[in-house]
Formats: sequence, structure tokens, C-alpha cells
Amino acid sequence: MPRPGVPAIGILGDVERITRTIDMAKSSWAVLRADRELLWLPVLSAIASLIAIAVFFVPALLVNDGLTDAETGQTNPMAIVLLVAGSLVVAMIAVFFQGALVHGADERLGGGDPTVSSAIKGATARLPRLLGWAVLNFVVGSIIRALRERGGIVGALGGAIAEMAWNLVTFLAVPVVMIENLGPIDTVKRSTELFKRTWGENVAAQVGFGLLGFVAVLPAVVVVFLGSALGSVGLALAIIVAVVYIAGVLVTLTALNAVFQTVLYRYAADGVVPDEFGQTAIGGAFDHR
Repeated sequence: MPRPGVPAIGILGDVERITRTIDMAKSSWAVLRADRELLWLPVLSAIASLIAIAVFFVPALLVNDGLTDAETGQTNPMAIVLLVAGSLVVAMIAVFFQGALVHGADERLGGGDPTVSSAIKGATARLPRLLGWAVLNFVVGSIIRALRERGGIVGALGGAIAEMAWNLVTFLAVPVVMIENLGPIDTVKRSTELFKRTWGENVAAQVGFGLLGFVAVLPAVVVVFLGSALGSVGLALAIIVAVVYIAGVLVTLTALNAVFQTVLYRYAADGVVPDEFGQTAIGGAFDHR
């Protein structure tokens, strides 16, 4: 057994962390199950994002023959502006509804009874801060993507490392914004500080939830494979079922991740362990580093 404060090393330690993350996901679901209406928040986020795509992306592809001029082959500036603006709006929408989920989860963990309305109201109260964080995250992400795409092999490797590091240190950014009401730069500093305290669980959460998502969508792959053996009609029906199923998985995982982030924030910031997580070996799962 490693000494207190010393991270487990090796494959067994990693497996243990991911196993604990799965347990935490189960407890997150127990919290979410008490307020299933909060699952509508990711749905509303998706609908709002689709509207934004229709408003910005479709015109970008249609204006003056699309992204490039058919005669000169040059990039169409107006189309690029629309694409960038649309991408930023979609990013803002995602952050806003993530903030609403965090507010709802924190309200439940505090003994309240959150609703979709109360969660949205909570996020609206932090709207300027949330939008500021969304812009900063969007700009940093864009710079990293540009580095990966245009920097050759070195840029691709450096960009991948930078992206992973950024995602790790900002994992608790939205809870920080929602609960501490900090601006973008202070949010990064605070989230980084909290990351240092629970870095192991932070990494395990992102790996663990990614693994859960992968496993969860496997039935959809099986359905499509079986449908393909039934001809074109069977395949079409299988694809429809698979798309609906995957959408449900994404909605659920988004909500579970927000609950987990909120719980991890509360433990890292306040040392508070919610009663709903009392059966998940919380002392081992959330161990300050």
C-alpha cells in the first residue's frame, strides 16, 4: 500500500482509480436519479446548439459559394467569420448548460430540490462569468488546435500534451465559476489549485467517464451490425435506434459528469463529502494529493 499522500504507481493503481471512478459514477447517478428532470438540461443544450448551427453554419456554407471562392480558390472571409462566431456561440451554450447542471447538482447535494427552472436561473445569475470562461476556453482551445494542425509532428505532439494539460487543470472550472463567482483568469488559477489537491481523481474521472462512454455505446454498434444483416430497411431502422440510444447515453454522461465535478469541487474546496457518496469508499476515492 502506498503511503498517505503518495499516489499509487503502476497499472494496478490506475485500474483501482478507474474502478473507484465507476463507483463514483454510480453514486452520481443516485444523486441524479433524485432529480431526473435535470437530464433535460443537456437536451436543451443540444437543441440550442442545433439552432445556433442553423443560424451560423448553414449561411456560412451558402454565402458566396461557401468557404472558398469557386473561381479564385481563396478563403471566403465572411464564411470564416460566421463559422468562428457560430463555434463560439455553441461553446457558450455548452458552458451555460453545464453551469446549470452544476447549480442543480450543488442544490441537491445541499439538501435542496432543484428543478430545470432553478438550475437555469442559477446559471443565468452567473451568465457574465460563464460567458467569460467560455470565451477564454474557446480561445485557448483554438490556439491548441491551430498548433496541432499547422505545427507538423512536433506541433501535433505538443498540441496533444497542451490539450490534455488544459483539460485536466480546468476540469473544475465551471463549478468554480458557479460557486465562487470568479472571472476567467482567476477561475483557471483556482481550478489549477484544486487540481493539485485531487489530481489523481481528476485524471481517473476523465479516463473513467471516457471508458464508460465507450462501453455504453457498444450496444448501438451491435444493433447496427445486426441490422445490416436484415437488408436496407433493417439497417435504416437499426441506425435510427442506435442514434436515439447514443443521444440518451450522451445526455446521461453529461449530467453524471457535472454531478461528479460538483462533488469533487466540494471535497477539494471544503473537505465536504456528500451523504450520497458515503458507500463508495469516499476516503480512498477522494484522497488529497
